[in-house]
Amino acid sequence: MHIHPINWRYGTNQMREIFSYEHFIKVCALLELKTAEIQAKYKLIPLTQRDLEEIRLAIENLDVKEVIEEEKRIKHDIFALLTVLAKKTPKAEWLHVGLTSEDIKDTARVIILRKALSLVIKKTIELAEILADFVEKYADLACVGRTHGIHAAPITLGYKFAVFLDEIKRHISRLLNVYQEIGYGKLSGPVGTHNSLGDLGEKIEKEVLAEFNLSPAKSATQLVPRDTWAHMFLILAMLSTTLQKMATEVRNLQRTEILEVAEPFSPTQIGSSALPHKQNPVMCERVSGLSRVVRALAHAFLENTVLWHERDMSNSAPERCIMPEIFLLVDEQLEKMKKVISGLRVFRDNIKRNLELTYGAIFDETLVTLLVLKGISRMRAYMIVRKLVEKAFKERKHLKEIILEEKEIKSIFSEDELRKIFEITERIKIARKRALEILKETQFMLEKWKQQLNKLK
Repeated sequence: MHIHPINWRYGTNQMREIFSYEHFIKVCALLELKTAEIQAKYKLIPLTQRDLEEIRLAIENLDVKEVIEEEKRIKHDIFALLTVLAKKTPKAEWLHVGLTSEDIKDTARVIILRKALSLVIKKTIELAEILADFVEKYADLACVGRTHGIHAAPITLGYKFAVFLDEIKRHISRLLNVYQEIGYGKLSGPVGTHNSLGDLGEKIEKEVLAEFNLSPAKSATQLVPRDTWAHMFLILAMLSTTLQKMATEVRNLQRTEILEVAEPFSPTQIGSSALPHKQNPVMCERVSGLSRVVRALAHAFLENTVLWHERDMSNSAPERCIMPEIFLLVDEQLEKMKKVISGLRVFRDNIKRNLELTYGAIFDETLVTLLVLKGISRMRAYMIVRKLVEKAFKERKHLKEIILEEKEIKSIFSEDELRKIFEITERIKIARKRALEILKETQFMLEKWKQQLNKLK
């Protein structure tokens, strides 16, 4: 029976595998083995290469269920792992010299977090590519820009999504930076200062961590410092919020009265058990809802940076919940938004209809500005245009027609000037230009990001 939806509903199996308990225990066991190999090299423990291979074979054949059962008996996860390995080979009794459990567990967590983070980075780059294609396709498709839910002035559909793309670009840079920022482990004993092994302990720690592309955390206590982890989860929450922002825009534009775009809807999909006509934006709604959980969890992780002295266990239970859940939920959001944007339906007729819905009022800002340039004070120009717009709505005539009826205003403008006021291509020039600028910047960065991603693996 399913207990939590992240076990089956949210996130991919690939991400679930990264956070599986079996993977965690295997990483812990490999850290123990690698530490023993370096300690044996320095003659700290009497293990031969053959002994080490025997331990490696025991780890490869490890049944995590045995560790879980042993932990139930002795109430300690790492000691349970060591006990099970020692039963398989007495050579494993030499493991864990000069270490404390959190040396192994915290370093294992960093390895796992980096694997999960690299997967998030990969999918965020994929989303950026999909967004870039969309921006390029619709860079010059004029649509209504809205503020407060009300028609404001024309922009382009490409620019609307270029705004999201620009945010995604910044998140990719942040994620790549924080991947490096969290790259610190520890094998330095109960309070982080190599009390038992001293200088040799430091040397061993550095060599072992280098095998996993990590550096020693100089300011470790019994734990790796949590501020960098908190920073990572806050960045993931920011990414999640941008995905919610995108999803919310699609949801609004899919409303029946607007219907300018809509998320994909498969032929066999059911929108409502009661209403056959319904095609609900369920993927975007899921993205929006999950973002609330991600932000709440990220806030909870901030609490884990505050512990008693060199360590207490008040962070342990929250982290076991928070770490896999945030990553799986963001994983789910990324997968859904990739599907939404790559399959987004665009209804050009409705976009055109909505542009014409307000009788040309979406051009009134330009009209005010041009009146000012003709020498009329801005306040007077504003009030003149406001009356013209009111008349257009009342008489249900286009604003341009109203102006042509007003001799005083008509006489101010040349025929060419009047035409340009209501020329949509003139009004969207900068929106189109900026969309293409963001697109160009993204296309330049994509190859660089992929190269950086390859180095993380």
